[in-house]
Amino acid sequence: TVLSAQGMLRADSIRGRVEKDGGMNRFLAENHVRVEDGLREATGDVAIMDLKEGRFTLAGAPAVATALKERRVVRGGQLTFYQSDDRIRVESGKQVLKFE
Repeated sequence: TVLSAQGMLRADSIRGRVEKDGGMNRFLAENHVRVEDGLREATGDVAIMDLKEGRFTLAGAPAVATALKERRVVRGGQLTFYQSDDRIRVESGKQVLKFE
């Protein structure tokens, strides 16, 4: 489990990359990936969380995100979440969606 300002990342396997400053800013999660940030929950097969860039990318067959308040569901082969403007980019022929 990885806890950050971006939320919580859980998976069967999580590996971090050590940066030059000794910190860990990027994580790779594999198998039964679950991300929670208070506004939404998302599941998939693989995720990369980049704390420095304020985003995480989730892939799956399909990757699924649920906006908890609105109960809206987004599905796609790959979902990229941007914390700075609360935006989700959906790939596999889908449009860019923004949760209000």
